[in-house]
Amino acid sequence: MAGRMVANLRGVEVRVQRVQSQPESVVDAAVAALASQSTEPNGLQQQWGGLQPLKGSKARVYRLYHAGDGYVIKHYRLEHGVLRAPVAWLKARLRPPRYLCGVAERLLAAGVTTAEPVAALTIRRSGHPAEGVFIMRELPGVTLKDLSGPLSAAECEALSSAMGALWGRITAGKFLHMDPIRGNFLVNLQADPVSVAALDVDNIYPLPWLPGPVRRHRMAKMVRWHLPAAVRLWGGPPPRALFRRFVEAYAHSAGVPSVTAWAEWWGALRDAIQRHPKLRLMLREKI
Repeated sequence: MAGRMVANLRGVEVRVQRVQSQPESVVDAAVAALASQSTEPNGLQQQWGGLQPLKGSKARVYRLYHAGDGYVIKHYRLEHGVLRAPVAWLKARLRPPRYLCGVAERLLAAGVTTAEPVAALTIRRSGHPAEGVFIMRELPGVTLKDLSGPLSAAECEALSSAMGALWGRITAGKFLHMDPIRGNFLVNLQADPVSVAALDVDNIYPLPWLPGPVRRHRMAKMVRWHLPAAVRLWGGPPPRALFRRFVEAYAHSAGVPSVTAWAEWWGALRDAIQRHPKLRLMLREKI
């Protein structure tokens, strides 16, 4: 089905570039709507019927329920964006949905939990690429940003281990995560064991080599974003045992010696506190 043109209506051509998994009927449903949809968000919602808007910034994100299953649709505008948002426009051009399908495949092959890719579509208007669509299966859970606290001690410990394991697999797979904010990690506390998934593959880059300084810098950025969440979910300064859970799980999944993992952790923590001194007050005697 790769490269198949599935609709050409009133100068709007929809081409399926990659289909990764069944059912193809969800792709057909997407094509039927996108071939004639308005470029306005409300118009798209009306065409899809059950489409639920989730987010609208550089890309519009929607949830679709089809045949009893949930899907996430990312809709990218490629036209008229170079002056308004040049970086986002350039990224959309260099990393189109078919490329993101490949990134998601590589993450899954490396053991990194992420949404399973379903299809990548390109919409051409008057012969020119105008929009891209990336369809993924929906994962259960809530983002770390929206996770309510405080949690129980057991839940916090399981979550810390799961987060460390995920970050270790990202590192071991030589992936560069450019935006490790709380909203880009999905937590499923009902899973056994507790799971954490990486969202927004737009900002994850596979590299042939991940140098140590880059690895440490990425962890430092992740720590700056996630330490406040740890304080909130624990209900106060978390104990050292919680950090130990993260570091040990990270070392195991990344395949690095424990001493290396601890050195990266302390370096990331020092960097986070230097950039955000309020973190020291949050953690108090726990650091």
